[in-house]
Amino acid sequence: MYKKILTLIIIISLFILTPEQINEPKRIIKKITPKIVNININKDEQVSQKEQPIGKVQIPKINLNKNLYKIGSKLNNVEENVTILESDLPSIIVLAAHSGTGKNAFFKDLNKLNINDTINLTYTNANYTYNVINIFEQDKSGYITINEKEYDRLFLTTCSYNKNKQLIIECKKINSN
Repeated sequence: MYKKILTLIIIISLFILTPEQINEPKRIIKKITPKIVNININKDEQVSQKEQPIGKVQIPKINLNKNLYKIGSKLNNVEENVTILESDLPSIIVLAAHSGTGKNAFFKDLNKLNINDTINLTYTNANYTYNVINIFEQDKSGYITINEKEYDRLFLTTCSYNKNKQLIIECKKINSN
């Protein structure tokens, strides 16, 4: 399915894009709309339904240390956690979370990151270290556009403090074990 969608995007782009843009294919990633979750207050049922995380994201500079849950999980949503929007390990991972205020604004300090800051990711029992290589904003449209030609990338995204913009932090993998 993914290959069919990508092929369709490429075909459409041949009619819309200039020759320079064709040489740099882009991947458009749909922003996941927050889901409304009904929280069961029955503790016995909550314990039996508790899911185990599949990983963890750690950003020492902003004191972030949050679990990650598989894409199909009810816990993989921006209302409760840092959310995996896309995962194509070892190539590309896209994570999103709220900025602003409140207890679930996990990316509220994402704008404090600088080039060469470190992000650690544990994902399906493997450890990865990334360095920030690019910080930019795009218009907030429900999608982000990233360069698909680059591999070993981690993208962190949240709403920018600039109105109607999406903050995107691009990181490159420097180590895994």
